[in-house]
Amino acid sequence: PHHAEDPKRAYASSRRPASSTPIRASTRVQAARVRRQPMPPRNRHRWDSDLYMDGPSLISFTVDAIPGLVDQIVANAGITKADVDYFLMHQATHKMLSELAARIEVPQRQVPIRLSHVGNTVSSTLPILIQQMRESGDLKAGMQNLLIGFGVGLSWAGCYWKETFQS
Repeated sequence: PHHAEDPKRAYASSRRPASSTPIRASTRVQAARVRRQPMPPRNRHRWDSDLYMDGPSLISFTVDAIPGLVDQIVANAGITKADVDYFLMHQATHKMLSELAARIEVPQRQVPIRLSHVGNTVSSTLPILIQQMRESGDLKAGMQNLLIGFGVGLSWAGCYWKETFQS
């Protein structure tokens, strides 16, 4: 239930049982506001807010972290980068994917970029990329690939994946 008459009361989910104790909105806001010294905006305008995204720093972090992850995955899989058909990566931006291909020292054609019709759909970019590549015939059964995800919270993960889909 929603308590429009009392804006200070809110439930974490509308599916909570009626006997649940409501969470006061003011408590949630205070818990979420952690006061720290904000990072300087590096020659860009920044709104007066505790929450913002520093895109250039995210790119720098990602291009530093992902090459080590790629090396770790291929070592754990017992293969080399030369054995990999595609390095399927989160479709963040064209710039980031191009920089990653250069940093992991593979040809750009092995790091597909398919942002033109859907853009960065956050956690859906890899499933969309796989589907697009299957439909175009670029991804075939037996191909060896790495799936690499990265993003929110400066997190990253990846795995070795052998395509089994039969078109």
